[in-house]
Amino acid sequence: MLNSEVRYILEEQFSQERNYKAIMNNVNKKQISSNKIINIILVPVCCILIIVGCICIINNNKDEYKKMIADVNIIKDNDSIINENDNNKQVEVAEKKIYKRIQRGEASWAFDVTIPENILNDNRQSNYVVKAKILSVGEGEMLPKQENFYNPFTCHTPIKMQIIENFMDDNKLSGTVTAYIAGGKMKIANILKGTKEEIEQMGIYDASQVDPEQYIEYMWAGGEYYEPSVNDEYVMIITKVNQNLYTIGAGGYSIFKIEKSNGQEKYINVLTNKEWKIK
Repeated sequence: MLNSEVRYILEEQFSQERNYKAIMNNVNKKQISSNKIINIILVPVCCILIIVGCICIINNNKDEYKKMIADVNIIKDNDSIINENDNNKQVEVAEKKIYKRIQRGEASWAFDVTIPENILNDNRQSNYVVKAKILSVGEGEMLPKQENFYNPFTCHTPIKMQIIENFMDDNKLSGTVTAYIAGGKMKIANILKGTKEEIEQMGIYDASQVDPEQYIEYMWAGGEYYEPSVNDEYVMIITKVNQNLYTIGAGGYSIFKIEKSNGQEKYINVLTNKEWKIK
């Protein structure tokens, strides 16, 4: 038999060991409960946050994706390259989009159009000599029959310009003017809007077989058509045909490049390369 002192020590030690195990069991149970709470609350929250984050990333990239697709489509369907602003716009039709080229006969003039004074003096009261900055060059249009004008056999290209200077004392222009020059590139879809007679006059006899998104390029045997460059300045003879229509009547023979040397300006015709000394 153990004496009372030894027995007391053993009982006390055994009691402490059991208390320790009980405490640890309680701690473990609490830890397990905490883990369960964490799993129940935090895991779904984390999942939700991850989903929200993905949605935000997708939304942020959506616009970039659309822009990328749009850029690809622009390159793919390169009918023409056109800046968004009305100013600083110039149509450049890709070669693959030209359905055919129609060359009209050289215009029959009653005077020598290589001499600028002849152009100017023909119906002088309706002519203007201006220096202008080119703002835009559009696609060819089918101009309707109107007062003092009818040419159903070709398109006319609108050239928008800002008037900088007038060279005539009597006839003057100001502000922004759009003048049409005969020839250029016109989308077939726009030609097909005309009557059967107008479509045939424009050189399309197989309308049902034509891709309306392609273009016809109208040229002149004499090379009168000239397309000025946007943002460049030119001297031009502009004709007021009627209240609603201005034209560059003799095509490129009415357009002159500006060359500057020693503070002086020279006006060189874009077709003949001859200088015009404006008096």
